[in-house]
Amino acid sequence: MVDISKFLSRADDALKKRNYQYAIQMYLEALEVEPTHVGARRDLRTVLLKAGTDGTKIKAPPSKTVVMSRDPKVQLAEYEKAVVKEPRSAKFNKRVAGALRKVGAHEAAGFVYQYVIDHCDKGKEDVEAMKGGAQAFIDAGKVEQAQKLLSRAARLVPNDREIGEISRDLSAKQTLRNIEGKQTDGGFVLMDADTALESELLKKKKLGPTEIPKALAFVDKRLEANPSDKEMIKKKAELYTFARKYEQAYDWLMSRYEDLESPADILELAIKYKNQYFDYMLKVCKKKAEENPEKASAYAAKAEEFKEGRKAFRLEVYERQVNDAPADLDHRWAYGKALFEVGRYQDAVEHLQRAIRSPKLGREVGVLLGRCFSSMGRIELAQRQLSSVLEHVDETQEDLFMEVRYWLADTEEKAGNDAEAKSLFQDLFMQNASFKDVGDRLDKLGAKS
Repeated sequence: MVDISKFLSRADDALKKRNYQYAIQMYLEALEVEPTHVGARRDLRTVLLKAGTDGTKIKAPPSKTVVMSRDPKVQLAEYEKAVVKEPRSAKFNKRVAGALRKVGAHEAAGFVYQYVIDHCDKGKEDVEAMKGGAQAFIDAGKVEQAQKLLSRAARLVPNDREIGEISRDLSAKQTLRNIEGKQTDGGFVLMDADTALESELLKKKKLGPTEIPKALAFVDKRLEANPSDKEMIKKKAELYTFARKYEQAYDWLMSRYEDLESPADILELAIKYKNQYFDYMLKVCKKKAEENPEKASAYAAKAEEFKEGRKAFRLEVYERQVNDAPADLDHRWAYGKALFEVGRYQDAVEHLQRAIRSPKLGREVGVLLGRCFSSMGRIELAQRQLSSVLEHVDETQEDLFMEVRYWLADTEEKAGNDAEAKSLFQDLFMQNASFKDVGDRLDKLGAKS
């Protein structure tokens, strides 16, 4: 870079004395010598704005006709003179920026575009300046500045195709600059553009319909090279979910589960996606029923099928978890609850009787175990079980205290002990009249007597 310090020093001295005309002349001479100098171009505009604020009239330097010249450096110098004459002209400043890009001074061009946005007439609405500045900053490697301009432009014109293209260019350039590559004897190796695009695509958390097949192709290529790559196995499942193919994501993960010696994280992710499948299909049924009232009953029936399918799936999951970890009392508890919900009380008892040993869950498990006995018609066992839990629960455990007394009252009523049942329901009603159907239960007992 050519030394232009003497011009800058003279300009600085002139500015201190408010000799704006001479300061401007020095900056212009500096820029003719070193047209890519960002600081000189910035300070020139600062002086022009100050002169305007102070009301100082600036005499524009003599200019040439640039139409006949194809030399961007000549064009640059002449456009800058036009800026001296009209400092807040977006047209002339953008011509300066365009000429700077032609000579490869991208950072300086980005600054001038930024100046247009900040100081020129209607600059805050100048989307073209924002796009031009973003592209210039990208070419200069100034990612943060580029992103700010793109964000501003996108807020003004959300669906602009060019902004989208510049954003993708920014992402690819950012990826290329962030990748450190591998150190070899021949030096530093960076990814090529295709690999950078692949890496960027796979990092995104949301993909469009046209991007998903490309991303899947990238993943399949990596899996072909390394079929046991867990990261890519998970990524392929995630890509299916982007297309709302939750069941396909589940099937894919389970197809790899056994081959990878049953890793817990793969199973957990597969279960998550299968549950998302049921949730999504239930939403679809609800939406279709609302859109087609004449078919509402058919969609309601379909929704019930999905609900039953979800119950069956959960049983399958819990059974697998219990088989994989027989000593895990949390899994026993979850499986026991699921069995109870589908009316398999005898099977539920088997797992709840083991889960009740849990210091954390024991009393909660004990309540459900009592309910199992009651549902099986073993009323005396239910009374003993629920009474035993009640002995170890007090009002500080409010929810559990209410729960166990409700089901004990229910069991007492089944046993024909209406007075005892009524007393328990009354206590509950006085504590929380809206708990379950306690009010209705009291009314029914009252009607008996």
